[in-house]
Amino acid sequence: MVSTMNKTVRSLAIGGLRERYPEDSDVDLRIKLAKLFYGEEVACRIAKRFKNT
Repeated sequence: MVSTMNKTVRSLAIGGLRERYPEDSDVDLRIKLAKLFYGEEVACRIAKRFKNT
């Protein structure tokens, strides 16, 4: 049940970000989501990892 709620929250958050930033890629949206959930520091580390690939 908690897992389903977690997936729903993430899905809604990504949907809201996609509406707000329609020009952003999926990677950029996920980085923004990480910033919301985990903070700036973690999001920066994630962004570096994605941008280096």
